[in-house]
Amino acid sequence: MKFQAVILILFLSSLGILGCAQDNMDYQKQLESFIQQTLDEAGTIPGVAVSVVQGDKTLFQGGFGHANLEKSLKMNEESSFYIASVTKSFTGLLAAILDEEGVLDLDATLTELMPNIEFDPSIQADEITMKDFMNHTAGVDHSSIGFRLAYTGDHDHEMLVKLLKHLKPNKAGKGKFSYTNLGYNIYTIILEEKTGKPWQEWLEEKIFQPMKMNKTTAYMSKAKKNRWPLALPYSGLGKEKIQPVYLLKKDNTMQSAGGLITTASDAGRWMKMQLNGGKLEGKQIFSKKLIERTRSEMTAGATKRIELKQESYGLGLSMGDFNGRKIIWHSGGFPGYMSMVSFMPEENIGVTVFVNEAIAGYYLMHLIMGYAYDAYLQPEGWQKKYEDTKNGLISQLGTQLKRINKGIADRAKREWTLTRPFKDYSGTYTNDIVGTIKIKGSKKQIEVSMGNMHCIATPYTKENTIRVELVPGSGDVIEFVMDNGKAKAVRSSGEIFEKIK
Repeated sequence: MKFQAVILILFLSSLGILGCAQDNMDYQKQLESFIQQTLDEAGTIPGVAVSVVQGDKTLFQGGFGHANLEKSLKMNEESSFYIASVTKSFTGLLAAILDEEGVLDLDATLTELMPNIEFDPSIQADEITMKDFMNHTAGVDHSSIGFRLAYTGDHDHEMLVKLLKHLKPNKAGKGKFSYTNLGYNIYTIILEEKTGKPWQEWLEEKIFQPMKMNKTTAYMSKAKKNRWPLALPYSGLGKEKIQPVYLLKKDNTMQSAGGLITTASDAGRWMKMQLNGGKLEGKQIFSKKLIERTRSEMTAGATKRIELKQESYGLGLSMGDFNGRKIIWHSGGFPGYMSMVSFMPEENIGVTVFVNEAIAGYYLMHLIMGYAYDAYLQPEGWQKKYEDTKNGLISQLGTQLKRINKGIADRAKREWTLTRPFKDYSGTYTNDIVGTIKIKGSKKQIEVSMGNMHCIATPYTKENTIRVELVPGSGDVIEFVMDNGKAKAVRSSGEIFEKIK
C-alpha cells in the first residue's frame, strides 16, 4: 500500500512537472509565432533577439531573422548587440558600488572633486553632486562632450577634463529632470581622473566578472578579437528597403552612457540578478540593499513612451507603469539599434528585446516587450489588443516609408547653390570645443568627414550651403562663410569652425 502511494505521488508530481513544461512550451510557441509573423509582415526589420526570465528561470531566449544579412548570419541569443543607453543601468550600479566602497562619493560636489577647474558660476558647481549627474538633475549642458564620445571619437581623457570648464546651465535648470548622456559621461571622466582607471575596466571588475557575463564588454575590439557574432546595424525604411548603416561603433565611441556590447543570454543573467535582489544562481553577487538603492535614490521624471509611463529615475533605471503594473527598465537607441531591458519585480518576470534597426525597430521593440509580458500575465482581451496593435504598426510603417521616400525624392530635385567649384571649398575647419570638419571637393562631389563620421554632401537651398548626413538618418546643414569669394569658415549647428588649412 505504501509502495502504491509513493508511485501515485511520483506519478502526480510528474504530471505537474509535465504540465508546467507544457505551459512554458505553449508560451514559447505563442511568443515565437507572434514575433516571426510580425517580422514577416513588417518586412523592414533584419533581426530581433529576445530573453524572458521568471525568477531565476529562463522562460524563453532566442533570435529571429538575421544578425548580418551580408553573411546570412542568423540571429540568436548569443548574437552580440550594441545596447546604447541601456548601458546607464550598469554605470548606475557601478556608481552605487563605488560610493559604498568609498572610491567616489555620490554626494561629493563638482567643485570638491575638480577643484582645479574654474567653472562658470552660473552652473553652481559647488552644489551639483555626482548623484545629480546620475539622475539627470544637475542642470548643466555641454553637447560637445557627448558628441565627441558617442559619434566622432575625437577625444582623449585630458581633452575631456579640459572641456568640463565649458559647462553651461541647461534649459530645465538645476534640480529639474532633463535626460541626457552628459551626466554619466561626466561621472566617468571624474572617476578616471580620480582613480587612474577607466570606467570600462571598473565595469569588468565590479559587474561583468562577478556575474559571469562573459559576452558583455565595453570594448568593440574585444568583441572582434574573440570573433563574437555581431548584430550589425541596419535601416529598414528608405529607398533601398533594408540597408546597412555605415556608422559602426569603435572603442573610441563606446561611452559610459551608451557603450556596451552584450547578448540576450547575458541580459537574462542581469534580469535574474535584479529580480532576485542581487542573487544569481544561488550566490549573493550584490547586496539586496545595494540593488534597492539603485531604485530608491530617485528623481521625478515623467515621460511616456508607447504604453510605458515613466514616473521616476534612479541610478540608471526608469521606474513607472505598464498597463497598471509596476515596471523598471531602461531603453536605448542609436542608428541601426534599439534595445530594451525591463522587469516587473512584483510579477517576478523580466523581458529583454534587442533589434538591429532603429526606426521601425523602436515600435517593434515595445510591441514585443508588451506581448511577452501579457502572454505570461494573461490580462483580459490581450490577444486581440496585440493583433490590432500589430496591424496598426504595419500600416503606420507603410505610411512612414512613403513619407521618407518622398523626402528623398524631393531632395534629389534640389540644385547646387554653391558659387564656386567644389574643390574650392576643400579644407580643414576646426572648433576648439566641438572638433574638426574635413571637406574634400572634387569635380563631381563633396566629401565631408568628422572623426569616425563621413558622408557625401547633397545640395541645400540657401546660397553656399550643403546638406550632410554624418549621423545616419539625421540631416544637418553646413554653411560656408565666404570672404572675397573664398571659404574662410563653416557654420554647423550654430557653431563656427575656422579654416586652418
